[in-house]
Formats: sequence, C-alpha cells, structure tokens
Amino acid sequence: MAESATQRRQREHQRLLGILYQALAEPIGLLVASDNPQAARQRLYAARRLSGDASLAVLRIALSPLAQQQLLVIRADAALPTGLTLDEDAPQQSELSIEEIGL
Repeated sequence: MAESATQRRQREHQRLLGILYQALAEPIGLLVASDNPQAARQRLYAARRLSGDASLAVLRIALSPLAQQQLLVIRADAALPTGLTLDEDAPQQSELSIEEIGL
C-alpha cells in the first residue's frame, strides 16, 4: 500500500522535529546541510511552531555564512566560545554537529 500524503507530511514533520531536538541537545546548535536552505528554514520554523513545544523557542534558524547550502540552528541561550556572538560571527563548523536534510 502506498504512503498517503498525510503520512508523508507526518513523517516529514517528525524528521524536522528530530533535527530541532538534536540542535536543542547540542551545546551550541547544529549545522544543517540542505540543497534548498531557504525552504528548509521555512519548514523548520513551521515544524517548531506546530509542535507547540515552548522549549524549542530558544532555537534560531539562520542561513549559514559558512556555506551557501547550510543552515545554522543555534541555541540562543548557548554558552558560546569566548569572543563569539550570534550577531557577529557564526560558530566554526568544527564546533557544530552536522545533519543532512534533503529539502
């Protein structure tokens, strides 16, 4: 039996929530690779909103200055390395876990 559109949406939502919770569990956040980072960003924000989980509100999702095909999912409450701020610099790629997302 083929997967319905509703089942696909639910599976996609669960996958996106998994990325958000993984970023939440990391000390700084997560680097997400995507072939369409703008769409990935919109979907991650939508998944966060639909989850209704207030703990996810601490996450910021931004286009990465490190690479065009990546997003930063950063904990706004993270203890960032000395001299690093969210507004000035992005964490170094080696400081973040990497998750691939096909969007």
